[in-house]
Amino acid sequence: KLQTEMNSFYSKDSNRRPVTKSDLEQDKFFVALHSDKMWYRVRVNSLLDEFTVTVRFVDYGDFSMISIDNLQILWSQFRNLPMQAMNAKLAGMFTKI
Repeated sequence: KLQTEMNSFYSKDSNRRPVTKSDLEQDKFFVALHSDKMWYRVRVNSLLDEFTVTVRFVDYGDFSMISIDNLQILWSQFRNLPMQAMNAKLAGMFTKI
């Protein structure tokens, strides 16, 4: 339901505005237009240059590089559901070479 509502909302030009460097410094949660033409919740990890950021898809765990032009601020109505992807590590797993 969240995915459907986000895609419907962000597909309308009237609901989008350019993301600024100030937005990137203040607000860490965004929505990104993926190459599959769907909008996904992301967290910006770093600014690579003035046009590109690295992001983590917070509901899937994937990382990607995204053009700032494909970012939008995540509106509050899409922040009700916690992030679905979790960070995990295997403890005690070692490989002998």
